[in-house]
Amino acid sequence: MMAEEVINESQLELLPLPKGNFYGIAVSPNGRYLCAAVRCPDTGSQIIIWDIHKEKIVKAFKTIMHARYLAVSPDNKYIAAKYHGSIDIYNFNGETVNTISPDLAIAHFAWRPNGKHIAIATYEPYLLVANAFERRRMRCWEYPLHCGEYLDRTFGVAWHPKGKRLASLHEYGLTIHEMPYLKIVRHDENEYVGGGKPPLTYSPDGKYIAFKLDTVLIADGETLELLPEEQFPYSGGGNITSYDWRVQRYITISTTSNKVFVWNFERSETEKVWAFKFKKYTYPEQVLMHPNGKTIFAMYMEHGIATLNI
Repeated sequence: MMAEEVINESQLELLPLPKGNFYGIAVSPNGRYLCAAVRCPDTGSQIIIWDIHKEKIVKAFKTIMHARYLAVSPDNKYIAAKYHGSIDIYNFNGETVNTISPDLAIAHFAWRPNGKHIAIATYEPYLLVANAFERRRMRCWEYPLHCGEYLDRTFGVAWHPKGKRLASLHEYGLTIHEMPYLKIVRHDENEYVGGGKPPLTYSPDGKYIAFKLDTVLIADGETLELLPEEQFPYSGGGNITSYDWRVQRYITISTTSNKVFVWNFERSETEKVWAFKFKKYTYPEQVLMHPNGKTIFAMYMEHGIATLNI
């Protein structure tokens, strides 16, 4: 295990954003913007858009409540925000473009690479694919009762980078569906519990699928067979709160031990570790890597967003 870089609370480089509770962050695919879902004491729930290049807030707009998960569209034009029973689509002026309301609690969602559709996991046995901009009927797949008795609830979705296949993580399986009719082309029956930020994701090259259980597991994207254990990211104690696989080489992980790890997937080794020392116990709720592979954003609920340089 490599040496840790210890950073005290006073040394942490936080973005100059309004004070409040932070619930989710998203970086645009072009690396220009960082979006944050915040609930501020004075102004209430809002989404803040930070221009990474100009180092300033370019927009802040109010939302119906604090969003728990954000994602920027592949064309960098829209922000999708997950609330309990809906997904709101905003443009970068803060205007609501569409609201997707499946009348079900939403566990997770993912933009399709074409930027037109959104896949939704529902905490129920339903997998949905909705048009992001039109109020059309959603395509729906219902998983049958497991062993004829147990509901097979979905809690994670991920699109293959080419957009023709959709992975779904549910309580009793990891399943690959093929568009446009959600035909099952691969299925691994197993018991999965929980989720994460995100519950699962494809590697940038589409060859692998990562999903979070007690650790981050990685499987072959075609066969769904797990890779050798030594290729799984090491998280060094503490529960994993978030991970991000945005650059092929690196998987970034945050833990309840108040640490952030950079796992080099190509070399199967930890490349860097930050250990944070705070007066009061806390930890990063979410981490994201900038698409340039040089900067990490670590979100603390009460403190804000820290920037880390690899």
